[in-house]
Amino acid sequence: MSTSLSEATTNAVQITGASLTGTSNVSLEELCNITGYKASLPSIAVVGNYFLDNFVALNTNLEGNNEGFHRTLQEGMSEYANSNMFICTYASSYTARSFKSGNTKIYKNGSLAGTITSARGTLALNSLSIGDKIQSDEPFTFYNNSNPGLQGAYAGYQGYCFASRRDRYTKTFYVFNLDPNNSINYQIGFNAVSGTNVSSFSYPSSGTISAGSYISYSTATTGNYFILTDGLACAWQGTAPSQDCVMIYPMGFENKYGWFSSAGHTFSVNNAEVGRTDAGGNNINGRDTSNASQTVCSITAGRGNAYTQITHGSIAGGNYFSGDAAVVYNSNGKDQGAGTILAAESQGDGNGGEMTTFTGPSAMARACVSGGGAAWNAFVQAGYSGSGNAYPNYGDVVMRFSSNGTFQDAQAFTGQNTSTPYISKAYFGNGSGTGTSANAGDFFYANIACQGYQDTDSTDKDESNMIMSNGITLPSATGYVIYALNAQYVGADSSADACSENTVSLEVNSPSTSIATGMVMFVDSDYNQPFGGNSKWYVHVAGRTFTTLQISSEGIVLSTSTC
Repeated sequence: MSTSLSEATTNAVQITGASLTGTSNVSLEELCNITGYKASLPSIAVVGNYFLDNFVALNTNLEGNNEGFHRTLQEGMSEYANSNMFICTYASSYTARSFKSGNTKIYKNGSLAGTITSARGTLALNSLSIGDKIQSDEPFTFYNNSNPGLQGAYAGYQGYCFASRRDRYTKTFYVFNLDPNNSINYQIGFNAVSGTNVSSFSYPSSGTISAGSYISYSTATTGNYFILTDGLACAWQGTAPSQDCVMIYPMGFENKYGWFSSAGHTFSVNNAEVGRTDAGGNNINGRDTSNASQTVCSITAGRGNAYTQITHGSIAGGNYFSGDAAVVYNSNGKDQGAGTILAAESQGDGNGGEMTTFTGPSAMARACVSGGGAAWNAFVQAGYSGSGNAYPNYGDVVMRFSSNGTFQDAQAFTGQNTSTPYISKAYFGNGSGTGTSANAGDFFYANIACQGYQDTDSTDKDESNMIMSNGITLPSATGYVIYALNAQYVGADSSADACSENTVSLEVNSPSTSIATGMVMFVDSDYNQPFGGNSKWYVHVAGRTFTTLQISSEGIVLSTSTC
């Protein structure tokens, strides 16, 4: 084993925010539960001791070194970090695009392929083969030149148990062994039944995956596929380059956030402790941004049970991700112990067969880059500050910038904030899946960690997850002085009142270099805290020009007038 159990424990805790303290007295059982290792699939549940086999910490990289576990792109990593690696799943030509200015080194299978020096600059990666590993020391996005929604497998979505469904096309599953030194074993379980508990699978594919290599399994049989490995892996499925392609997010205790869009699937299976004791397990519930809720999967307690749900009733979304976002979660909020692990995915949004995966909070961050542009971009976050708040309270906002860092527009996060788990969404696009919500190289930045999704255009079948990061080059803030009614910085009820009554000054900051409707005001210069204007009116003075600004709870200037 290349990493210690204490390292494994530390990183398992990072994944879920599990209520474990440090590394003291953490059992192998808890490690299995949190990581999804040795999940209790039908007929292969753990019934005796917890043998480690090829279990390694989730932070072990391709060199076998410990760099810390991340499901988001990181700054200052080695070229071997799983968090900064994409794996090619379709032989073709691709592009790497940087998040930051400075030197972003791009590696192919451990060898330097080139260096990008400008923020959102690009590097051509021609004639790649399936299994090629594209890595970087800094955040970057990786996409196919002809179908930008095709990004391959993302190694940050690493784990031990995965699930996805085949509905429409003959598709191929890829399972990539992330251990550079050891072979691992895998099994792909199948059952065609949805909407009810199942206690038996067939296993159409199983075997060994060589160190650092992969296996593929192609199928035209409709149904539910569960992938179990005894070593660290990542998984991908689809009909490349543009049909039902999805980076599969691992099953685990984390709440999973995303869109069911026009359809989708939720998967649940009981964990290692349930398998060993033949007791425990719990239902999976769902909630959406309109606060609708329902039980999604009524899984049976005890070992060897699984449940797949392909209809979602009250928490279903709508075409083009313009409807409600949803969260699926354990009914009793378990993050360890004898419980059920889960995964979810969206199936298609109305302009063709494509899929995305739900992710947990550990995959959320503040920034993402659209490689080839998009017709719509949707964002979901785990929580919501609320709405209608006056300073110093605020709502949450996500901004769009051009590739050179010029502010373009912003959208507020909206959704329910009355029932846990809280969830909110933001959307760029016309809701019809047409038009342009982002040009090639445009990037998004939020004041809160979130998960982004995109669709390149209305003709390609290419909606996809946007891999998130907190490391990105941002434009410097421009400072503005606005005037409010009093020392609590409350604004006036109308533009006319603001002209006559606002007398107390406050300095705010914006990524926009000019006063205009749609700009965003922040209390700080790092874009962390939007100015909570509560849709009240404020005054900005420039020379002899007095401009009134109606500012939302998310800091967005809703309208302007003059005194």
